[in-house]
Amino acid sequence: MGNIVIILPEINIGGAEKVVIDLCCEYIRMKIKVCLVVLRENKGNHFNKLLEESNVEVRYIGFKPGHKILNYIKLNKCLKEIAPNIVHINIEYKNSIIWALFHKVKTVITIHTQPYRMDNFINRRLFQLISLKKSSIFIGVSAIISKEMAEVFKIKQEKVKTIYNPICLDKDIIYNPNKGTKIMLAHVGRFHPVKDHNLLIDSFFLAQKEDPNLILNLFGDGEMKEIIQRKVEKLGIMGKVVFWGNCPNIKEQLKNMDIFILTSFSEAMPISVLEAMSVGLPVITANVGGVKELVDNNGILVHSREPGDFAKAIIKLSGNKGLRECYSKAALNKIKKFDVKEIAKQYLMVYQ
Repeated sequence: MGNIVIILPEINIGGAEKVVIDLCCEYIRMKIKVCLVVLRENKGNHFNKLLEESNVEVRYIGFKPGHKILNYIKLNKCLKEIAPNIVHINIEYKNSIIWALFHKVKTVITIHTQPYRMDNFINRRLFQLISLKKSSIFIGVSAIISKEMAEVFKIKQEKVKTIYNPICLDKDIIYNPNKGTKIMLAHVGRFHPVKDHNLLIDSFFLAQKEDPNLILNLFGDGEMKEIIQRKVEKLGIMGKVVFWGNCPNIKEQLKNMDIFILTSFSEAMPISVLEAMSVGLPVITANVGGVKELVDNNGILVHSREPGDFAKAIIKLSGNKGLRECYSKAALNKIKKFDVKEIAKQYLMVYQ
């Protein structure tokens, strides 16, 4: 297989970062040598601890804002020392693709977001140039992302492959709906405009009027958290909305929930939905990006961005234990194909 280098811009608490880290840890379990190269400095969070416990080699380059030439020199020096045969690039592409253009290495580029969100002249040109390299391939994390990638960046379809995001599966998960008198809704995601917490809160506000047993649990942090907290307070529902912040083991928290909800403007293949499915939660989600490849007989796709429509979906599930159980069984069956063990094998086939 040779030396595999996987490149991340930084180790943040996010879905794409979790995908890369889970893959690295799985490669180590498979006795495959891999080095994770992180472009920026070590931020120190629970992902770092997981990498250390799994004995994944990590190198931090320490990119500095505005030091374009120096940053590239640092990257070049690091990769020269490792001498990789395969470079797998994620999230931030410019410096890594420029390096790959001038070196004889297999180049794998995974796109973790909807392509239109990163469409600009530089990305378009770099992707087109690297696609001309015989040993390059692009990975979309859902079929719709792969299709959009070819269209937006004008890349030949044969250079694009779909590999779904992975999830680490526990053994013998059994969904236990309605664990108490309250119906616990969960949302996992950073407080960022793209996640549309405003729509989420407006929808919950309408739903809890009809079902007073509803509790909304918000996991994550971010720039809009205080704004959303003020909105919740203004609506008078502080007692029904819980702000948890970032949780290192989110799946343990999700096991105590009844329904998962996602209201994002844009998603590629959301890890939060995969995590919810892996513990048997029925899902309510906006119909965006690759989400419809995850949710069919295991939840409800909402095709509008009207709070009333999301509220109806919440009430439909909160008031029907049998339907929740049905969706739960479907989720636990569907999630098996996203097992990190299988997804790692698919990437290794691409690396060859």
